[in-house]
Amino acid sequence: MTLAIISQAVNDETLMQVVSKDTIAEVWMALRSMHMGVDHVKEAKVQTLRWQLENLCMGEEESVDDFSSKITLLVGEMQALGEKVEEKYAIKKLLRAVSDKFVNIVMTIEFFGSMNTMTKEEVIGSLKAYEEKLKLRRAHTNEQLLLARGQGSS
Repeated sequence: MTLAIISQAVNDETLMQVVSKDTIAEVWMALRSMHMGVDHVKEAKVQTLRWQLENLCMGEEESVDDFSSKITLLVGEMQALGEKVEEKYAIKKLLRAVSDKFVNIVMTIEFFGSMNTMTKEEVIGSLKAYEEKLKLRRAHTNEQLLLARGQGSS
């Protein structure tokens, strides 16, 4: 009866691994060691993800959307493995890892924003707005340079 209950509780792959055991005690020991191993694998994966998150830096040409997606994906994977990752930690990581062109907005957020109440979406929104202003300014500067070159060659 115990074997019938175990066979209903585990997936087919796991059942195929323990079906060759002779006693319920052997089945139980095999299941226990398999699942304890799973915990070790999860912990190793969480450590790898944490390392990747800590070492993640935004590239100079990378957009805020692309970079924030990387952070969100890593945090999501860690949470799926049972690791608790506070939003405040993800926000601080995001602000520490953006490229140098965002230093002004990061300082503004840190000094004038309430880090304890801001959401990740609000921070990302502020960074994206700043990024758009930088693009607009760059386009305007390039336009002025082209006009100046055109007038110089006339």
